[in-house]
Amino acid sequence: MKNSEKYHQWISKNINTEHFFLAFIFGSVARNVEKPNDCDLFLVTKHKTNSDLWKTMRLENENLKNNFFECFDLELSIQLLSKDEFNEELSFIKITLERQKILIINELNIK
Repeated sequence: MKNSEKYHQWISKNINTEHFFLAFIFGSVARNVEKPNDCDLFLVTKHKTNSDLWKTMRLENENLKNNFFECFDLELSIQLLSKDEFNEELSFIKITLERQKILIINELNIK
């Protein structure tokens, strides 16, 4: 099993999928680089940035990063955006989406 598949499975099991419209791995892991320096994870949440759930998710993400590092000795770099931020940053995000990625959640029907 490739490392990218291991990371995909681990993240899929360890994130609360109810919180997100979109989640995918991108960067060197998605390109199957033999020794990536980190694992990039992109998340688009269903919650507003000023909500209590947003604050809870920020804490959950810190735990996720720590646990990922303990399992794989690799840093997990998380880009967390609200849906509004996602729409505002669409030009940057489109470039990222055009590159290789490993989809985890795709309620926004990204290709």
